Amino acid sequence: MRACSIVLLVALFTTPALADDWSPVVHGLRGRLIVTATTDVIHRPQWKLELELQNVTDLAEPISLSANLPSQMVELVLEDEAGKPIPRAAVPGNEITPPPYVLNLPVASTLRMTLSSEAIAYGTKIPLLRPFAFQAWWLPAKHGKLYLSAKLRPAAGGRKIDSRNEWTGELALPRVALP
Repeated sequence: MRACSIVLLVALFTTPALADDWSPVVHGLRGRLIVTATTDVIHRPQWKLELELQNVTDLAEPISLSANLPSQMVELVLEDEAGKPIPRAAVPGNEITPPPYVLNLPVASTLRMTLSSEAIAYGTKIPLLRPFAFQAWWLPAKHGKLYLSAKLRPAAGGRKIDSRNEWTGELALPRVALP
């Protein structure tokens, strides 16, 4: 009985929170955020943030998306339950920028990529939601339900794509409740 309880607790704790729905389709592409509660190596609460993209076209050529660091493609917004944005924390940061690359999504395919494997930074009295070097919010001990939403854009200054099906535009990713 005890083993069943432990398995159930682990399953509940690690079940990802998905956005209620996918974003509207823009030029054949739609997306959503996925947030999964985990723990770090010393058993403190953590959140893993992922982005799921889906090619919903019926074109033979894949959708090509100019990509780079997640922080240069995904603009996150932390919101309270009423949908009011919570101001960002002013934090220093440093990023190593890899060369731009191209994501190719074949017809009817789905791609899931990790944006941040450990989005909560510890080290001060108040934990910091810091999925990217320059996107951060203080997480006070007492707060109501919090949500993340995002906008996805091709990486600025990305690699030149030689494709008739280069994706341009912006996806407004629906908000997802933080676990």
